Amino acid sequence: MRVFQKMKEYECESTLKSYVTVLLILFDENLLKVALKFYRYMRQLGFLPNVPSLNVLIKALCKNSGTIDSAIRIFREMPKQGCTPDVYTYGTLINGLCRIKKVNEANSGGPRNFFPGVQNIFKDFRPLAV
Repeated sequence: MRVFQKMKEYECESTLKSYVTVLLILFDENLLKVALKFYRYMRQLGFLPNVPSLNVLIKALCKNSGTIDSAIRIFREMPKQGCTPDVYTYGTLINGLCRIKKVNEANSGGPRNFFPGVQNIFKDFRPLAV
């Protein structure tokens, strides 16, 4: 995390966006434990979760069947944190469920039960081809 020390040396202010970018890099490098520790550190610094940071977290947790339940839990808790899931959130979660063959689980309670509010996200969606 020397990058943030260097930013201070050059009088650059670290922002939530810079922390989310580093978080994404850590997850992309499959450093899950380090990334989760870094996420907790972000929270300790006072950076509140936002949709992009939670999307990064969900994306990382959707990579395998052992952590998909945590991704679903974070998704369901987003509104409690003042974060409305966006199209990227839904797409990431659906992709993760499909990758580990849990599509039927998502549909078992009906799409509206599993993805509350999904009809509002896609209300203006129009297919390009019929």
